[in-house]
Amino acid sequence: MPKNPTVAANNVFCIARKEAASFNDSLNSREGASELLGIDRTRIARIELGSLNPYPEEVLMMSDAYNAQELKYLAQFAEKQYEGAAANLGTRTPIHVVERKENYFSQGDGSEWLCEDTEYEVYKTFDEMLEDLRKSGKELPPYDEVEYEDVNDVWISDEAAYCEAYEIHAQRGTIIDTYRPVAFFLIRDEALRYRDGYQAHNCEDCRIYTYGLGYSNDGDLPVFRELLMKMGRQLAQGGEGK
Repeated sequence: MPKNPTVAANNVFCIARKEAASFNDSLNSREGASELLGIDRTRIARIELGSLNPYPEEVLMMSDAYNAQELKYLAQFAEKQYEGAAANLGTRTPIHVVERKENYFSQGDGSEWLCEDTEYEVYKTFDEMLEDLRKSGKELPPYDEVEYEDVNDVWISDEAAYCEAYEIHAQRGTIIDTYRPVAFFLIRDEALRYRDGYQAHNCEDCRIYTYGLGYSNDGDLPVFRELLMKMGRQLAQGGEGK
């Protein structure tokens, strides 16, 4: 029966291997891991003892073999989101958000019209709305022909009065474009993979926007981000002993 390691017990690679042994018994031993990974048993031992940093490709191999995605993402995080990286897009503490474009109608000043009579269709102009209503069977004269006249006991001085006179249920306003957060990422490439890859069918109107964690933020998120960066750097250093 394989022994539980003692010195390496708190090492992230050793922990990942031992957890993976629950679904692959060969990973209970470094010999079994060596056969699976193609990495020498002694090298695995040194990695787990903390006297040797694995190469980036070894981190990816262990991440896949152990089903430990945190190893891969920590290494990627340090590699691609370090201070000054192009993917940071102007902030030292980026968080990348996939956002979906949405719009809403703001009643008030504006040139656009929302019409209840056409199932809340929004029209760019008043004339476009009238034309659509005519197609549905309403008999509506051009606005210019009845302006400053009394129609059905309503003095038509503007479009709102015209609507009242001809019993059109509509409101003037403006279409406001906005973006709603859909998914959050620490690694920009993962945001791209989400939007353009496995969730592309849901992201036709999505963008990726990069935010900072806030001006002079002395709270928890910057601290945890730096902790992840330190862990990732340790994984991504690769190669020789410490």
